[in-house]
Amino acid sequence: MLKDLAKKVFIYFGPLRLVQFLQNLIYGPSITIIFGHRVLPDHIIEDLHNPNSIAGQTSVSEVKRLIEVLSTRYEFISLDEAILKLKIIIYK
Repeated sequence: MLKDLAKKVFIYFGPLRLVQFLQNLIYGPSITIIFGHRVLPDHIIEDLHNPNSIAGQTSVSEVKRLIEVLSTRYEFISLDEAILKLKIIIYK
């Protein structure tokens, strides 16, 4: 029974979701903060001669695509909402 349940969880949620589920059971709910450096408008990155264009930057369209992909599995909230949720978790 437990083996079948573990197999279904692994297949349905995938390895990452299983790890997250176990971490949530052990440590409680958590919040992950994503931030980026050097996010530039697409036209600056596309212009190879622009002095603001350097290695390691990310375009606005890449960030939008990342948010679209991640939002299928995660909930995006503001930093203010995250602080409020953490206060609720800590002071329970």
